[in-house]
Amino acid sequence: MGCTHLPNVVLIPVLTGKENDKSFLLAAAGQSSLAVVVYLIDQASGMTGNEMSRELEEKEALLDEIDETLHGYGKRVKIYNEWGKWKEKIPVIAKREEVDELVVMKRGKMAESEIEILKELGIPLKLIGY
Repeated sequence: MGCTHLPNVVLIPVLTGKENDKSFLLAAAGQSSLAVVVYLIDQASGMTGNEMSRELEEKEALLDEIDETLHGYGKRVKIYNEWGKWKEKIPVIAKREEVDELVVMKRGKMAESEIEILKELGIPLKLIGY
């Protein structure tokens, strides 16, 4: 009988703003022991400082809901809510947290450029469509 490796640590980037969907979170976290949830505001996005601050505050509620849902499923959760560029921050966080798999919500054309960046990292990538 073959042994299937289950990811111990998954990284869930918040790309669509809909990642608080309970069925997505359950599928994303799966059998992992730790879910690392990352939300980044790209400093090169053209937003003013006030717009970025407001965006971070709005995402706090989303991240709190994700945290609460995953804890409800018995998962350990680590949240990153930061400024930076996906290409620079995700590899650092993934290495720090010893991530086994990236799990991304695929929702139409949203987040295509970020998904392409994530594919380049060499970490197994799982796309879940919603």
